[in-house]
Amino acid sequence: MFKKVISLNPNDAEVWSYIGEILGRLGKYKESIDSLNKSLDIRPDNVKAINNKGVNLSLLGKYEEAMDLFDKVLEFDQKDREALVNKSDVLLRLGKYKESLKLAEKARNFYPNFSTAWYNVGEALLKLENESKALAAFEKVLAFDPKDGETWYMKARCLSRIDMKDEALDALVVATAIEPKNKKKIKKEPDFASIKESKRFKKLK
Repeated sequence: MFKKVISLNPNDAEVWSYIGEILGRLGKYKESIDSLNKSLDIRPDNVKAINNKGVNLSLLGKYEEAMDLFDKVLEFDQKDREALVNKSDVLLRLGKYKESLKLAEKARNFYPNFSTAWYNVGEALLKLENESKALAAFEKVLAFDPKDGETWYMKARCLSRIDMKDEALDALVVATAIEPKNKKKIKKEPDFASIKESKRFKKLK
């Protein structure tokens, strides 16, 4: 399918960018980067392609290269919300929680209805052991999307840490109902130490 599209538009930067985006979603990160590079050869200022290439590099563990690309996007537009949250996410993976939080808050302040920014704020705050503010951020995400299973899981972690056991279990029930794969994670999650011996928790496993 891609070959036919490319044969019709071999010099169309947007076509190469789109193909790169699809390949990235399919988990074919290296092939995605190749397509995005072709897009950027044609149009070096293709911000979407730069962002997507950065995401793929980060998923391959090439964090510094990824951040260089997000910084490049931010040179074009310091308010680019994707670059802000993407760089925030990479900083989180590198253990630079305060820097990650700063960028996530910047994205949130620019775009108050951008749920990914709120999620990143919550995740960074949880790493910084500010559970109450992290919980508030995850609640905000759930206000946008009540069916976000990963956010329910993060909410459960916050609640368990502050010893709100029943509420944490309630959140876990929802998290695992929406995303059954969360059941595999709870066994190894140290944040659930306060509830792991309860009957409700054991039923979830």
